Amino acid sequence: MTSHSNGDGAAAARLSWPELQTIISAGDLHKLARSEEQEQTYCKARSKFLAEEGAGQKKRSKPTFEEWRSMMKLGKNDMHNKTRTVLCLNDFPYYFEEGIEHWVVWKLGEDISTSEIENGKMEILKEAGCSNKEFINDTSIFLHWLNPPELKSLPDVDHTHILFRRLAISHL
Repeated sequence: MTSHSNGDGAAAARLSWPELQTIISAGDLHKLARSEEQEQTYCKARSKFLAEEGAGQKKRSKPTFEEWRSMMKLGKNDMHNKTRTVLCLNDFPYYFEEGIEHWVVWKLGEDISTSEIENGKMEILKEAGCSNKEFINDTSIFLHWLNPPELKSLPDVDHTHILFRRLAISHL
């Protein structure tokens, strides 16, 4: 497999589904990266977030649990609830071939369970107009990985990345 990094952390080329299958199954998650433009956008947004949310606090490279709650605009009831799960498209997706959607399941307060990952995949399928539960374990449609601690941009928030090929379900 060729190198996909341009040396500054950004990806030099889009990753294909077969390459992603190999990277994820081998646990070589450091090979996943954003495009140069997306990496710049991510760094600017992260810096802005840290400047706004961290005003008057010791500067850190990663937001805290409380800062994440503020960013997600959780209500007062949620402030007392230490557990919350959110599925959303990744605001700063990695550099993949066209047709690969990059979703994230975020969870406050606990580790993400297998059933929560499966539920996230089912929500994605339903959004795509499909309800075949058998597809959630089909690696031609879905790939996922739990972000390890050293790669978390939000260290106090557990999250799993889910990749989805919408076109793959139309061919089945």
